[in-house]
Amino acid sequence: MPVEDVAARVVEVLTRAESLFAIPADAAAAGEAAGRVSDAAAASRAIASRTADLSGAAATAHSAAVGAAAERLEHTASTDSELAQHVADTADAHHGGGSHAAELRASAAEIPSALGPAVRNPAGEVAALKALRNRVAGMQRLLAEHSGESARVAGEIRNLGYRP
Repeated sequence: MPVEDVAARVVEVLTRAESLFAIPADAAAAGEAAGRVSDAAAASRAIASRTADLSGAAATAHSAAVGAAAERLEHTASTDSELAQHVADTADAHHGGGSHAAELRASAAEIPSALGPAVRNPAGEVAALKALRNRVAGMQRLLAEHSGESARVAGEIRNLGYRP
């Protein structure tokens, strides 16, 4: 099999691996949710402050219920902020991984033309195959690093303190 065909197949494999770094369209929405929950907590606090001037058992119970709801919302907003930070940090790492994956794919595609006519002799073929192998190994390392980091972040997200 000619080196050009091997290079084309390697590029196909690296392209599939690079697709793991595609960015979802709704990634920016994560930070917006924390702001909406925080706004709801503020609204609950405002309602509680208006009922504080009222008297009677119903007003007291209502004020307590609204205060408790505001406290839960504030806790949820804080936890949502932590989650949004994890998502933002992960998105940054994911973007960096995508750039690295694109570089590996592009450099693999350039190997046959970079070696030019030398790729037609045995020493050139060996050099091209070693260079292609290095790109595949680089992608394997990149995927392993990101898989490990993803597992770590997933554990941190699972441990976030949402409460009923």
